[in-house]
Amino acid sequence: ATDGTVEPSSELIAGMELHDNCPNLVGEWVSGEYEALSVSVDGAHTELAGLSMVLRISHQVGCHFVADNQWNNAEIGGREHGAGVLNPIGNWITILEGGEHPDGGTTGRVRGRLVDGDHINWEYAAYSSDGSHATVFSTILSRSGVPTQRETCPSLLGVWKSPEFEVLELHADGSTSRHSGTRATLEVAHQDQCHFRGVNTWSRGDRGGSEPVAGVLHRDGALITILEVGGVSEGGTQAYVRARLTGQDRMEWNYVGLSADASMGQAFGVSLSRGGE
Repeated sequence: ATDGTVEPSSELIAGMELHDNCPNLVGEWVSGEYEALSVSVDGAHTELAGLSMVLRISHQVGCHFVADNQWNNAEIGGREHGAGVLNPIGNWITILEGGEHPDGGTTGRVRGRLVDGDHINWEYAAYSSDGSHATVFSTILSRSGVPTQRETCPSLLGVWKSPEFEVLELHADGSTSRHSGTRATLEVAHQDQCHFRGVNTWSRGDRGGSEPVAGVLHRDGALITILEVGGVSEGGTQAYVRARLTGQDRMEWNYVGLSADASMGQAFGVSLSRGGE
């Protein structure tokens, strides 16, 4: 298209299965002002204030759509294309950004959820192309013409600890192994609205390591994403964690990660409790 939006090909449309019961998302979705947090490999952090964004969903076929995302805070900004999918009842949305990220930005995966017909909870977590930092933020998108909303989220500050748990490892040759006796400690040192940073530490016998983390959540705790940043410790992996609060002081983790050379992956599920096991 001449205006820079992504036009789906006729072959793509013809090959799609139509799901008429998916909500119609076509149109513009606008955020209020929000803040983003960037955490680097050495644990240093930067907060970007006064950001805003407009998501323009130009085409939707069944449960699939293409979109154009523009963001700025008067000093930096960018525009990226994306492809998305939602489930038929509309409560989960996933968008994958494409192309090179703009200066100061990242290209990542977005998780969202329709709160109602006019609002989307928008949760962003992504690494920079060189892996030097991770950026996270959360906001609420409103259909154009609908007043914007601002998020307030539950506090995760404190030390969260797990009991011993088992880790499943998948190796490059297809073999698997299981390792028991692992423990994890997440220390959330700073939180501003809906994004947070801290350190994740794990140990298993004489092995262990710590890495800075960047995380983002929503006000109801139903969506939490945590990214580890920095070098991968020996015997460990760099994490992508999906989590949710099941109580004020209890968090459920689903962890998947890759070793630095991508020769080994790890997966586990565990509960962490604030202030103890």
